[in-house]
Amino acid sequence: MIKQNNFSRSLANEVKLGAYYTDKAHCRRIGKLFAFPSKLCVLEPSIGDGSAVKEVLADADGSSLFGVELNETTATEVKHCCDYFLNEDFLKGVKISNKVFSFCFSNPPYGVDADGKKRLEQEFVEKTFSYIAVDGIYVLVIPYYVLIDERFSKCFAWYK
Repeated sequence: MIKQNNFSRSLANEVKLGAYYTDKAHCRRIGKLFAFPSKLCVLEPSIGDGSAVKEVLADADGSSLFGVELNETTATEVKHCCDYFLNEDFLKGVKISNKVFSFCFSNPPYGVDADGKKRLEQEFVEKTFSYIAVDGIYVLVIPYYVLIDERFSKCFAWYK
């Protein structure tokens, strides 16, 4: 599903410290694209307030949700909706066994790393790929301009 929203920065996003959560209507439609198995191990490495992934998984019975959130204030609000939760920087402070998640839903951070050399979305994708099981599903919410960036799209070419 490719859809890019154009909207100005709102007061709600300022309150969320610049976080742009995927709206619930899109998440419901994303969830309808899948026939989820009875047991689903889910990773949400940038869970935010948890509403997006919960909408995606609305029709998934028996899912186990592993969430990671960097923002401490948001983390205290969302940790109750996860089976497993870490208040940590996914890129720097999380190590998970490889190939364990059957489903990953991610709306990664955007921009460049501290060195200014690599896009954060690309780092997120490269790290997350190693955690997805064989035949697992990866839903990545990114703006169209990121998708068509050749440097970003190359990170999909190396993964097998």
